[in-house]
Amino acid sequence: MLVDYFKDPLYKDALAGYAKFARERDWGIDNKLELYNWAKVAFDSSLPERNRREAFYIVYDNLKGNRQVFRNARWGYWTGDETFEVLDRECQGCSRQDSLSLLTLQHPSQESDILLAILNKLRNLKPARGYPWMPVAKFTHFFNPKLFPIYDNEVIWKMVMDGVFRDDYRSWCHSKNLNPIGPGERFNLNYMLWAGHIIHQADNGLMGYFREWFKSQVAGRPDSHNVLVEIQTYYATVFEFVAIGAANLELPDLSKH
Repeated sequence: MLVDYFKDPLYKDALAGYAKFARERDWGIDNKLELYNWAKVAFDSSLPERNRREAFYIVYDNLKGNRQVFRNARWGYWTGDETFEVLDRECQGCSRQDSLSLLTLQHPSQESDILLAILNKLRNLKPARGYPWMPVAKFTHFFNPKLFPIYDNEVIWKMVMDGVFRDDYRSWCHSKNLNPIGPGERFNLNYMLWAGHIIHQADNGLMGYFREWFKSQVAGRPDSHNVLVEIQTYYATVFEFVAIGAANLELPDLSKH
């Protein structure tokens, strides 16, 4: 079960597995640190808006370019300003300054209802026949990495949720009378709720270990806005890394296909 990998010592193996997988995919953990620094500036309400927007443009351009969040966008997509404004002004209650995180998220709850409404506000980020699960997950992750885990079809869905840990995910959804595949923005919320359910059961030592492990992966890299001081609260990041690492350990040859 996936939750087993959030216990000592398996989370250590899973993080090592993620590091190996990330190297094979050329997913630089140092690049994630850089984006976290820019995102921290972008969504710090105490800073001048001009500085915040300029920082967000860097995050936006990286997700648009290197991460290809808008590929195959037949009906267009939001500009950097449009995306920033919706995240900054219409997603209150789930920002990094708020107390809500994967560790505190519950189902059912008023907070989960608020999250569903916020996810609905983001449905036109990349207009399509279906909900833009991946672009929304990636932008909201950098908006608040304590709460929103990254989602993508090739790795998180095929390897984790519908792959190695398919039974875990579907059994949990059915136990809560939730549809494992949505519909619409409900899928993103179900993914978050499942991640929160697992984080609630993690060992107390996980986040401290994750902090030191992450530091070791980015040793010598600039951390201008002290992300490494707060990385132990990035529950969505640790969920993503451990889940991918665990799947990679269970099916070590999957990444080669």
